[in-house]
Amino acid sequence: MSTVNPLELPGRRPVRYKDMIKITSFEKVTSFLFALNFLIGMFFVAMFFMWLGTVQIVRIEPVPIVMVEPKPPGDNPKGYEEDVEAPGLEESQDFTEPRIEETFLAVTDAVTATSGALVAMNTGATSSSHGSGLGDRRSPGGTGGGGGKDYSDRWKINITARNIDSFARILDQFNIECVVFGGGVSTFDYAKNLSDTAPTKYSLEKSDGRSVYNPSEENAIVWTKELCEKAGIRTAGRFPTHAYPVELNAILTKLEFDKAKAAGKTMDEVRRTTFEVRGAGGGFQFVITNQEYQVAIRR
Repeated sequence: MSTVNPLELPGRRPVRYKDMIKITSFEKVTSFLFALNFLIGMFFVAMFFMWLGTVQIVRIEPVPIVMVEPKPPGDNPKGYEEDVEAPGLEESQDFTEPRIEETFLAVTDAVTATSGALVAMNTGATSSSHGSGLGDRRSPGGTGGGGGKDYSDRWKINITARNIDSFARILDQFNIECVVFGGGVSTFDYAKNLSDTAPTKYSLEKSDGRSVYNPSEENAIVWTKELCEKAGIRTAGRFPTHAYPVELNAILTKLEFDKAKAAGKTMDEVRRTTFEVRGAGGGFQFVITNQEYQVAIRR
């Protein structure tokens, strides 16, 4: 009598797993291309970040805007020639009735003056012109006559140094140039790179619009003249001074405005601002040592 093992199923065949997990050539090529594309992409991403590390981004700081209150116009001289409306009664002179004797005398004077004028017209002489006496001498453009002072009248800049070489380095750091004009010479002669052995010299037919400030220290005046002569600029009988760049002028204006604002003053109340050059971190910087105020005129 035959017996059946309960652990074995009738008709069962062994499974051949080798044929089931076989990888085809198509799958191998596809996997290779995918891995290659992934490596190339990672390479370009790494190169991109390396390129970003070499790029120098220059950040340009915006120029600070200094809020200056508009100045009220000044009083014009008396007159009404340029007024829009006709003069009123307040401009008319007092009128009094002349006496009969004065009337006859005025008529005689008028006839005499007219006869003399007729004779003068026949002589061919040029008559002198005279004004009507109604003008008020108003300046053209803008309101004019502001109550505030100009920078050149309000600023006092002290540049102190031990010697002329240190003085020249200070001027070069702030791009301040020496300029000489006047003395019968029609050109404006400039000198820059003053700390070099041979400073650079150039001339302009007219001023380039930069702000010009006179040195206040006695040594600065002498050294400015010597630096101009070092650059080959004749200073005899001429006026040597300093030409400040627009950027430096904006910095000084901002310092002055902040100083007045911290003191609770307006720019019209600033009578004088004193600047001084001091050493800072191996270089130099401008600081305000004193600021004087006056009573602001409210209109």
